[in-house]
Amino acid sequence: MSLPKPSHIAIRIQLAALGISGVAAAFGAFCVYQTAFPGPCGDNPGPSLGFMESWLVDAPIGLLVLAVAMFVTKGLPALRKLCFLASLATLSFPVIAGIFFQRWHCP
Repeated sequence: MSLPKPSHIAIRIQLAALGISGVAAAFGAFCVYQTAFPGPCGDNPGPSLGFMESWLVDAPIGLLVLAVAMFVTKGLPALRKLCFLASLATLSFPVIAGIFFQRWHCP
């Protein structure tokens, strides 16, 4: 029994989702850094702004990539696994930023 031929449109959607997830992961890493190492208290809105930006950007993009991984089944199986891993990584940045924010915020 042969496997069905992958759809070119599905492969392009998977690649686009991985590209968007890569940009969102880089932005999420910056937000985590901004939250983990803020400037002096009162000088910048760093920790809270980085925490909120991480949730506002990374959470929707991570859920979008997860939806692509779950519902685009006619693409390449290897890209589908990468989409699952990318969504997990992208969705982890807001949680990490939240941990840093609760630990080191200014009183």
